[in-house]
Amino acid sequence: MRKTNVFGKKHSRVRPFYAFLLVFIIIFPTYMMVNYVLEQRLDALEVETAQIEGEINQLISQHQSSEPSEITASMIYTGFESHHFDYYLRDEVILLLNMSDITMKDSSQITINTSTNNPLSGNLSDDIIIKEISITMTVDDLTEMIDFLNLLHSQEQLFYIDHLQSSLLEDGSYRIQTTIYVFYLEYIN
Repeated sequence: MRKTNVFGKKHSRVRPFYAFLLVFIIIFPTYMMVNYVLEQRLDALEVETAQIEGEINQLISQHQSSEPSEITASMIYTGFESHHFDYYLRDEVILLLNMSDITMKDSSQITINTSTNNPLSGNLSDDIIIKEISITMTVDDLTEMIDFLNLLHSQEQLFYIDHLQSSLLEDGSYRIQTTIYVFYLEYIN
């Protein structure tokens, strides 16, 4: 084989197969290394998620165990206010959310219904109105939700948290779904 082409330029001694082999030798281990690092990160995030969910469950169980196990009628009547309209209750919940630095993007994430279900184990008198508040929200930090629960607990009105579920989203924020009951005395003229 000639060492120069027809134009007088030297032939390259690098064969295409060897160049392809060199590229493959560099790319394949790099791909495997990146894949390994990402799997390690995913495993660490899954462990962290499980740890955070465990801490949330522990905080909820501590909060529930610190509450009295049986609610008496006198405790209920001291926590009652006279009947409010649903939009006043919605404004109050939005105010408590704003005080805990949770901003609601859409007010339809809060639904308020008059409930016939008594979430408590005992019987309530007929002049008590039960309002069920369902809230779905996204928070960046779980301390915002804990602040909201502490604000609910500090109110003079009786709030009963029946359901609280949190899930970690891909962007690092948390999706919170909760059901809260509020009790009112029926307003009689």
